[in-house]
Amino acid sequence: MNKIDFMVPEPVIWHAFESLIHAGLVMRQGRVSGPVKRWVGGPVVHLDLKPENVFIGDYPNQTAQNPQNFAMYPTFKLSDFGHSIDDRRDPQAYNGIGGYRRRGTEDYKAPEQVEDQYYRGPHPIDPLNTKTNEWGVGLIVMTLMNLDQETGMLPDKDARVLNERDPNVVPTFTPEAVIKYSVTLRDLVNDCLRFKQANRPDFDVLLNRLRDATGWPSQGAQQHDHAQGARSATLTNLPANPMPLLHLRRNNEYTIGFTFMPPPGMQAI
Repeated sequence: MNKIDFMVPEPVIWHAFESLIHAGLVMRQGRVSGPVKRWVGGPVVHLDLKPENVFIGDYPNQTAQNPQNFAMYPTFKLSDFGHSIDDRRDPQAYNGIGGYRRRGTEDYKAPEQVEDQYYRGPHPIDPLNTKTNEWGVGLIVMTLMNLDQETGMLPDKDARVLNERDPNVVPTFTPEAVIKYSVTLRDLVNDCLRFKQANRPDFDVLLNRLRDATGWPSQGAQQHDHAQGARSATLTNLPANPMPLLHLRRNNEYTIGFTFMPPPGMQAI
């Protein structure tokens, strides 16, 4: 098998992670900056978060002063809300009543999306809510870091068929990803993938931690910028050590699920 030395640069991962957190906040409350009064239909639970449902869009505004929005990279946008639920359409959906736990793609489901007969975790099963979205965000980001779309798949064939979720079996980073990416980034992703919802931080907390790690302007002690200057850069004002969005060109490259995955016969090293 041929091998390639390929990885998604860490600043790109931080940018994609922040974009998905923004999407999570909008699904929960209508906008990133704070709740929208009488948010119609919210909170929205996507139920099918996976790399193929994240699209690569246009570049952000390149002329804004100090944009702080990773304008050297194209935007990442969440799509395909065909499986989503909200309290406007069916308030009982959050409790999984009516078969809503069956929605989504098997290998990307959060523990609480598994039906009762296949669920091996503690009871009662957590409801479907914004913490379910957090699991999906974490798994998408881990998939990009592992360069492996089977990241969330359980190791045993029978478990994959039944889609069981066991508290002792959660997605993990590959040894290569552990070497390539900072512990700060990996810790933040792992926190999204805690088995019980109570152990997953809110999207607000995730966003603040991400900003603290990526050069967001703040008062107090100077902090390490894991985004290497990419947050405030633009295409015409690149950081000293630019990390371009390199990827392998393939069909359907507008979705990150196909853009960043090595083609058949190759693997990341």
